[in-house]
Amino acid sequence: MARKRPRVEPTDDLQEILPLCWWPEQVEYERIRQPVLFGTSVTERAEQTGVSRRTLQRRIARFGEEGMEGLFQTEAAKKQKLPPNIRGFIVDLKAEYPPFNLNEIANAVRACFGRKPDVRSVERVLDGAARPLRLERNYPRYHEMDPGEGRAAVVELRVDGWSAKAIAGYLGIGRSTVYKIL
Repeated sequence: MARKRPRVEPTDDLQEILPLCWWPEQVEYERIRQPVLFGTSVTERAEQTGVSRRTLQRRIARFGEEGMEGLFQTEAAKKQKLPPNIRGFIVDLKAEYPPFNLNEIANAVRACFGRKPDVRSVERVLDGAARPLRLERNYPRYHEMDPGEGRAAVVELRVDGWSAKAIAGYLGIGRSTVYKIL
């Protein structure tokens, strides 16, 4: 029977062990193994692994209660993933107005969905998705609209979570005009 893995000398050095781990659960186990099996200080292990002491304590407690199942992704962690409708909204926003920064997009998501994602989550969504080509804008430039429509567009964009800077850039007006309308 052929070996699937090359033989490696045993080690307790986490930096040598991590490349050998195939699954995230293996990494989690290696982080808590020293305190669980040998009684090493959690604070000391936190310094060695770069994971906070409190996080290690929670993982050790979960491992104590649930065993190996405690190493698998929790229901809370699964709920932290952004649903497809929010992911699509993020991609569409960036396509609508490319100068949007990550925080402005997160604020717009909060305004529309009542939940503000972390800017790193927004970045991951944008990195992992192809941006659709926007052939038409949701609103024309401010000076192409009637005055009432232009003011309504500014207010609607603000309600949708757009910053004054983004509204001004998108509609082609000055920030002072946006503030006057608001």
